[in-house]
Amino acid sequence: MRLSRRRRAGKPSSMHLSLSATDAEWDAVRARAEARGLSVARYLVGLAERDGEAEPGPAMALSAEEQRDLLEAMRALRAMAAEPVPPVAGKTPPPGPAPRQGRLL
Repeated sequence: MRLSRRRRAGKPSSMHLSLSATDAEWDAVRARAEARGLSVARYLVGLAERDGEAEPGPAMALSAEEQRDLLEAMRALRAMAAEPVPPVAGKTPPPGPAPRQGRLL
């Protein structure tokens, strides 16, 4: 992409921008610009201005630090669930099928 400044007498300073797109992309942009009665340049500048004015989305439920803490806690739980349970001294296992060992999550 190339940016350059063009000076025209009596007009405010502006920049010239060269964009590349496929024929299908240009057709779509051109059609949308024409539907709004704008030139392609004014249409694209309007999109950029509108995008820059967008309000930020809702705040996250957890901060980045809280997300990391939750992830570490989940990893610890998964590691504990994957470990075999040691037998309790002096107790015999109940009759029936052996308890299943596997992943909790």
